[in-house]
Amino acid sequence: LIESLISHSPKVLDGREKGFFRHAIMEIAAESGLSEFPECLPHFDRAQLTEIGRRYFEKFADFMRGKETHLVNTSPLSYQYVGMIMRCLPNAKIVYCARGELDHALYLYFKRFEAAHPYAYDLDDALHHIDLVHRMMGHWIDTYGSDRILSIRYEDLVADPNTVLRTVTDHIGVERLPTKVTKGIHAGEIGRWRNYAHHFPESGDPGIREQASGIR
Repeated sequence: LIESLISHSPKVLDGREKGFFRHAIMEIAAESGLSEFPECLPHFDRAQLTEIGRRYFEKFADFMRGKETHLVNTSPLSYQYVGMIMRCLPNAKIVYCARGELDHALYLYFKRFEAAHPYAYDLDDALHHIDLVHRMMGHWIDTYGSDRILSIRYEDLVADPNTVLRTVTDHIGVERLPTKVTKGIHAGEIGRWRNYAHHFPESGDPGIREQASGIR
């Protein structure tokens, strides 16, 4: 949702969920005779990190319209690469949008991923995955600070999309959208998990988990 709203700006290219950053890492690792991901990560030198960043942008060349100054990529597995993103793309800014765990797990369960997300097909696995992502993002925020990683809540976005979007655009450095944002905002998705409460595993107080969106 955030990327679709930001991409209304002519200066922002919506990179969707392209896994180009991982591809760039693997290419440089293979060319340098390094081990595969993630074992290769500590062994890149500065020149190799710079080349990873260059190749990442190069892979989006065919998608560029010529006016963009910013690229947004929402690959679901990007949380694994935040450290490398910060090292390879020194101007990168991260926006982490968290939401209530139970609603998030239900969203993952109903979404039809093409591949690479086996946790999404079991609610207990989805909750475990969400918890791991929260913890990892907490580590990245502690490491790099809120000036580079902005954490927002989906519930706040739904309640006041224009205010939250202004916070996001200020963070990434693009102009604010001139019109009021309403498209794509669905308040009915908040608390939807209650319709399926009997399907969730008995892993903690549901009321607590419902509110447990964001870093802890």
